[in-house]
Amino acid sequence: VAAMKKFFKKIVGKFDVDQCKAAVKCGSIRSNQLKAKFAAQRQKLKQTIVQNLSSDEQKARIFAEQLVQLERRQAALEVLQTMLDMCHTRMAYIESEPDIPSDMLSVISSILAARKFFGTEIPEMETIYKQFTNKYGKEQVMQVDDNPEMVHHNIAVLADHRPPSHSENNSVITRVATEYGYPVPDMYKDPVGSQASAPPAGYGAEDPADMLRQLDELVPPPGGAPGAAPAGGRAPAWEA
Repeated sequence: VAAMKKFFKKIVGKFDVDQCKAAVKCGSIRSNQLKAKFAAQRQKLKQTIVQNLSSDEQKARIFAEQLVQLERRQAALEVLQTMLDMCHTRMAYIESEPDIPSDMLSVISSILAARKFFGTEIPEMETIYKQFTNKYGKEQVMQVDDNPEMVHHNIAVLADHRPPSHSENNSVITRVATEYGYPVPDMYKDPVGSQASAPPAGYGAEDPADMLRQLDELVPPPGGAPGAAPAGGRAPAWEA
C-alpha cells in the first residue's frame, strides 16, 4: 500500500509546501477583498428591494431571491477565509503528517469543496486543490471533497440550488423593509407568529475570534484530539 501511494504521488506531482502556503495566504487576502465586494452588492440589492416593494411585487421577489443567494455566499466566504487562515497557521503541522490529520478534516474538506463555488473569483483555490492532491493523493482528496459530514454547513449549502420558499422570500423582504423603516405591504406578510429571517449563520461576524472559537469546537488544535473521528462518528477510510 505504501509503495502504491508513493507511485501515485510521483504521477500527480510533489507537494510544494511553500507554494501551498503562499496560495492559502493569497486566497485569504482575495477572500477579504471579495467580502467587501459582496457587502456592496448586498447593500445595493436591499435598496432595490425597498424601491420595488409597492410598485413591482415580482421584481421585489426576484431581488429578494438574489439577496438570499448572496447572503449564503457571503456566509460561506466568512467561513472559508477563517479556514484558510487556520490552514496557513498550521501548514507545518499539515506538512509533517502523511495523511489528512483527523483534527484538520473539516478545514481541509471545506476548503476543497469551496473551490467549486469560489474558484473563478479566487484562482488560488485551484493551486491549493492541486497541492493537496499532490500531498494526499487523489483517493483521499476525493473522499473528503464534497463530503457533507466533513464540509462546513455554510459552504455545503451552496450546492443546494433550490430557490427560497415563498415564506422565506416574504421573510427576507420583511427584514429588509423593517431595516429601512419602510412599511411592509400586506402582500409580503406571512401569518401571525412568523418571524423575519436573519442572514445565514456566520454572516457578518464582526469578531473573528468568535468564529475561531466556534471552529475550534469542530477543529481542535493539533494534538487536541488525536485520532478523533469527524462529526457523525465515522473515521475516514484510510484510518479505518
